[in-house]
Amino acid sequence: KAVHVANCSQSPQCDATLEAAQAYLESWNGMGMDWERWMEEIVLAKAEFAKLINADPSEIAIGTSVSELTSTVASSLPLDAGRMKVLTTEAEFPTVGNIWNAFRKYGFEPEFVPIKNGYIELSAYDRLLDEKTLIASIFDVYYYNGFKQDLAAIVPKIHAAGAIAYIDAYQGIGSHPIDVKALDIDILSTGNLKYLCGIPGVAFLYVKKELVPHLDPAFTGWFGQQNPFEFKLDLDRASDARRFDNGTPPVLTAYIARAGMAVINEVGPAAIQAWTDTLSARCIEGALARGLDVASPRDIRYKSPTT
Repeated sequence: KAVHVANCSQSPQCDATLEAAQAYLESWNGMGMDWERWMEEIVLAKAEFAKLINADPSEIAIGTSVSELTSTVASSLPLDAGRMKVLTTEAEFPTVGNIWNAFRKYGFEPEFVPIKNGYIELSAYDRLLDEKTLIASIFDVYYYNGFKQDLAAIVPKIHAAGAIAYIDAYQGIGSHPIDVKALDIDILSTGNLKYLCGIPGVAFLYVKKELVPHLDPAFTGWFGQQNPFEFKLDLDRASDARRFDNGTPPVLTAYIARAGMAVINEVGPAAIQAWTDTLSARCIEGALARGLDVASPRDIRYKSPTT
């Protein structure tokens, strides 16, 4: 039997996620459109994600990818705030940089924090955050080498500049604790196929409840409205983070996502980090002993499980 070590690309299948997929297929086969049960699963999946990051379920939206959710966030930003600068980094996963560059057509001005030897220097934020910055869109973990940023140090710098802190947590969530309240993160997005034991086709967005009323997404759909089942053509945005939902939610993948996140929540990201840090140290030691180049940080405090 294979030993799966490539969570940085795709989580292994586990009993819980297999059973969840089968539960959806049985529902579909037995009921056809089992709408109420499917919508219940969306609510439960949001609640499981909220538990993972210490948020309230009302602060969670669901989508199909971080590309979709980042576009939703970008489309919700004000165009008359007197700030149009988007500070992001050269180490973002390309989808994020691509989206901010695409939004230049609306007047946004992306600026990219440089990578130096596979890292982002903390001091770069001091230099580049300014009164023109509307939002800082940054990663938790660098997809290439597993470098983990010090969010506890960076987020206060973003807020001191009067900007919104948006975190792409895709590359590390589930492998170490992320508490959006303790870190005072404004917005966070992630998908589930890496360290959350999920699959492609589902993603979650956290938006701090105090920020929600000030954001009006143009990238929207019927599930972003206060009551989707009124089938109205005029916009009536949901009062909570549901306003960042779009079209019909990804039901099958939500079943699997909830089951995978329940496993991670049961074990606990802190326990997972303690063990993967041990494995990281052993991996780096073994690689160096064999004369291999190691692109990842040697200091485990700044490294995710990716080596």
